[in-house]
Amino acid sequence: MTDNQEKTSINPHEGHRGRMRAKLLSGQLDVLCPHELIELLTYYSIPRRDTNELSHDILNYFNGNFSAVFEAAPGELKKIPGVGENTAALITLIKCIMREIEHEKLKEKPILTTAEEMADYVSGLFFGHQNEVFYAVFLNNGGKVIAYEKIVDGSISEISVEPRKILEAALKYPKTKQVILTHNHPSGNIQPSGSDIDTTRLITRALNTVDIRVKDHLIIAGHRYYSFLENDLLY
Repeated sequence: MTDNQEKTSINPHEGHRGRMRAKLLSGQLDVLCPHELIELLTYYSIPRRDTNELSHDILNYFNGNFSAVFEAAPGELKKIPGVGENTAALITLIKCIMREIEHEKLKEKPILTTAEEMADYVSGLFFGHQNEVFYAVFLNNGGKVIAYEKIVDGSISEISVEPRKILEAALKYPKTKQVILTHNHPSGNIQPSGSDIDTTRLITRALNTVDIRVKDHLIIAGHRYYSFLENDLLY
């Protein structure tokens, strides 16, 4: 679909866009509801047209899940009648900006103690990923973050991780004494698979040979997490 074919109609409400922008620039961001935020965004991809109905269509396509709009792939967005190249590109650009902001936060090097703290720290790594991705976070003996690395990309429903890759990555940071393993489940199911459990055991054994312990393995699914530590699955 081309941008000229995007589903729009002439705006019958004179001054509507100006009022919407004034609402945005008032600083009272909580007065804007999700569909209004999408509508404001589409002003810059569909000039001089009414996009109110389209903003509802976009949100309804994802069953009212606002975050899902910005986590969607461009091809998925363009399945929505009225969404062309410009709108899909703009929403994808916002996703990239949001991901960069999340990664910027990861430059901080906090001390991580609880599963909740660890999950909060790593969750930003997975923003916008449609497939499973596996990361390792390296900590010193006191639990302070040294660095993190993406180990491998997987498919939408599975991932294969070689313990050797985790070991090699950990040894690049001489002060590493603990490692947080983490990967996402795009399906939304936070329960570990049998393969997740077996892989964690193999990685734990490999790291133990160089006196590095696995602090936790966290599965991230949206805003939820599953902790191997909290569920006594670390050996």
